[in-house]
Amino acid sequence: MKNKHFLHFFQRKDRSQDVESQPDEPLYLKIEEFMEESKPYLSCDYTLTDLSLDTCSNKTYTSRAINKMAGENFNNYLNRHRVDYAKSLIAAHPDLTVKEISAMSGFRNVVTFTDAFKKKTGMTPGRYKNLFSRRKGQ
Repeated sequence: MKNKHFLHFFQRKDRSQDVESQPDEPLYLKIEEFMEESKPYLSCDYTLTDLSLDTCSNKTYTSRAINKMAGENFNNYLNRHRVDYAKSLIAAHPDLTVKEISAMSGFRNVVTFTDAFKKKTGMTPGRYKNLFSRRKGQ
């Protein structure tokens, strides 16, 4: 019985080593290419599972590649893409409201959008929009 447990312990350890041996950079580059081309982050319901399926990987590898290569978790990674998209919307369509920009960028609500935007840019979307409009007007 002890030998069976001993063998089982090493079988599990071997599987975890397989996870460690997966290269992160090629998967991360595939993820980045997919994000730029397909813009799945524009859906407020997009999940780590969805991204894993879309890139023919699994949640463990996908999450680890993002954590290691981008230095952030999946939600922050997704929100970073959304905020970048929101900034491009502000530049292209200054007449849009913050609520419209939030929804078009894939955020579920304006509060989450404002928090993510401020975290990335250091200012609220409204302030950014006003500064951008002033600079464009000069």
